Order: sequence, then C-alpha cells, then structure tokens
Amino acid sequence: MNATLAAAAPTPIRPYAIAAASMDAHTLATLLHLDPDPDPVLHQTAFATRHVREKETLIRAGDECRNLYVVRSGFFRSSYLDRSGSIQGLGFPMTGDTLGADGLATGRQTAEAVALDCSEVVVIPVARLTALSRSHAALATLFYRLISREIVRDQCSLFLLGSLGAEARVAAFLLDLSDRFCALGYSRTMFNLRMTRQDIGNYLGLKIETVSRILSGLAQQGLISVHHRAVEILDPAALRLAVEDAARRTAPPGRLTGRRPMGSVSRRPLDILRSEHASIRVVIDTLRRSATTYEQRGADTDAVRPASVLAYLDAFCTRVHGPKEDGPFCLRMLRRAPIAWPVVAGSRLDSFALHRTITSLEQRLIDDPDVQAVAAAIAGFTAQLLRQLARQEAVLFPLALRVLMPDDWQELDALFASSIDPLAGIDRTAGLQTLLTRIDAALPHLHPAEFPEP
Repeated sequence: MNATLAAAAPTPIRPYAIAAASMDAHTLATLLHLDPDPDPVLHQTAFATRHVREKETLIRAGDECRNLYVVRSGFFRSSYLDRSGSIQGLGFPMTGDTLGADGLATGRQTAEAVALDCSEVVVIPVARLTALSRSHAALATLFYRLISREIVRDQCSLFLLGSLGAEARVAAFLLDLSDRFCALGYSRTMFNLRMTRQDIGNYLGLKIETVSRILSGLAQQGLISVHHRAVEILDPAALRLAVEDAARRTAPPGRLTGRRPMGSVSRRPLDILRSEHASIRVVIDTLRRSATTYEQRGADTDAVRPASVLAYLDAFCTRVHGPKEDGPFCLRMLRRAPIAWPVVAGSRLDSFALHRTITSLEQRLIDDPDVQAVAAAIAGFTAQLLRQLARQEAVLFPLALRVLMPDDWQELDALFASSIDPLAGIDRTAGLQTLLTRIDAALPHLHPAEFPEP
C-alpha cells in the first residue's frame, strides 16, 4: 500500500467550499451540474447556506418538509429505518446532491440525513421555491430538474440492488464513488471512504462481514488496494468489466449491456436523428444571426424574425424531433438496458427545459423592452442547446448502438417514416429561409416601440 494514499487529500479543481452567506440560483444550477437558464431571475434569486457539523443530523424522519438542501461541500449519509428496526441506507450525498426531496410527497420526511464530515448546504424553502416557480419559468425548470435527479438516483439504486450479486454491488459502488469524485475534480482512482463498512452494507443490502470479505477479495485480485478507509482503484477497466459481466449473467434475455453485432440491420433511425440535429444547428445559427441584428438595430428593428425562428424551433423539436428521440428511441433503450436510465433521463430533461426556455424567450420578445437583455438571453440559450446536441451525440447515440437489438431498429425505422424533417434532402439554409418567410407573415408585428411599459 502506497503511504501517500493513506494521507491523500486531493484538491478539487472547482472549489465550492468557499464560505458564503447565500448562493444565487444561477450558481446553484452550476453546482447541480445543470446548464443554467439564461433568464436573469436566476441571478436575482438567492438562497441561504448553512454549516453542518460532523455527525450532526440535518434531517430527521418525521420532520415537516419545509426545506430542500443541496450539498455545497462535505458528505452525508441518508438512511431509512423500517418498522422492523432495520436500517436501509439510501445513499451518500456529496457536493451537488440534494437532500429532503422524499418529503415532498407527504409533507413529512421519511429518511434521516447525517453529516459524515464538516459540511455546508444550500437551504431551499419549499414554499418559496414553489411560489417563485409559478411566475418564473426558469425557476420552475430548475425545480423540476432538481427533483428529477432524485428519481434518477433512485432508479440507479434499484438496479444496483436488484440485478447484481454481492461482489458486483461492491465493485459498482466503488466505481460510482470514483465517477462522482472525478466529476468534482478529485482523483478518480484514489479516495477516502467517509462511511463505515456497516454504512456500506446497509446501503448495498449486505452484512458488514460480506463487505469486508469482498473488499479483501478485490484487493487480492489486484483490482483495488485498501488501507483502513483509503481506497485506490488499481485496475478500473477490469473492475468495470467485472460489473458488466455480472449484469450480463443476471439480466433476462434482451437486456444485456454489451455491444451486439448489427449485421446488415439498417441504422437509418440514428441517421435520421443525426440529420435532424444538423437541421437544428442551422436553425440555431439563424437564430443567433437574427438576434444579433435585433440587438444592433435596437428600437428601430422588428422582433418578428427571431420570434419566427423560435416558433419554428419549438414546433420542430416538439412535433418532429422530440417524439422520435424522447419517445420510442429512449423507451426502447430503457427496455433493453435499465442501467441506461441516467443518460436517457438527462436527455428527456433537456427536452423539457428546451420547451420552457423557448416559451419564456417568446414572451420576452413581446413584453421586454430591453433589446440587449433579450438578445443576450437568446445567445445563452443557443449555446446551451448546442451543448445538449453534442452531449446526445457523444453519449446517447453510442449507447443506443450498444444496447438496441435488430428488431428495435426495424420498429424505429417504421415509426420514424411517418414524421419527416422539412429541411431533409435540400439546402437547409435556403429551405429554412422560405419557411421563416411564411411564418413571418403569420405572426403579428413585434416592434419594440409598441412594447407595453414595464
């Protein structure tokens, strides 16, 4: 065991532990690893922070659900005590994770959250966030995505406990910690376990002896090195392969996670989605240019063209592209590989946020006399949408090639044939201009001089 490991205290690349009395909603979205909405209301809405001592209980089962908490720094243990007195671990929230969402259903907390280290949390009053969400779409989207992340975590926990054997559960747990530490800027292979072996056993549904035996066994195989609570992953690839092999052995037919030979099966549905992404990028470029013109001409310009582009983008994503990508495409991926849930959920959340943001921008073109602020919001939105497309192409599409079966591709091919991209197979830029001219004529004039007084 390397002596350096035992004392390892890596420095995060993105330090969130700087003391502050409050945090605005825009910074909070960044802390949650969500693309912040360009709406300025996120900068204007702040939430208080609170320090939590090591071993201090932040949430008790039975407490009234008045607040949600986002971990700004530190480490927690979340657990549930059932009627028989058995403790079921629910997870180990760390920076960027949420606490207290389980209490929203009944108004009472069902789980306990205890700090395993000196920590700091952002306090989000539920009543205040709910009220703000009614009048601000950006905050409503943030609230929705925050809660949906908890659903994603629950689904992953169910997969971990329901489909893997004991050794694979421990290996998957270590890999999950590795990924989470890496996302925060810490070492992916060297970290300290803040929780005890008993805590791990309660979470994974294993006895403490079993956890200790498996950790020792993984160390003997040369996959990891363990010294008290300090862990080093020596062979991440082999450890991940052990989990995948276990998933293949326990999964029912058709739900394997490994790559399958496609043979001569057509992947046309994926080509269609990529083609529609290319069309969306042309629309984004047009929206950027129209927003720039709108900003440069100021009060002398007309808001019809950016409004037309937004209207087309919303219609195309909700009626043509979204029903393919977020509907049968993602649902078939989940059917074949439940472990794909975090990726699929992230894509579907992006689609929900897209519609809400477009609606907000369309309203601002009507109501907001600050031309520069509206143009800046459009620029932020287009940058966010380009990142979403890149994320889907880098993660979602390759995963589909791994998990979908030949009959899935055939069914998708038939389903996708009924919804056609009007820009497919033509000069997209010229075709879009023709469509926008028709939309311009259908929209009322939105001249800044006619905006109502704020």
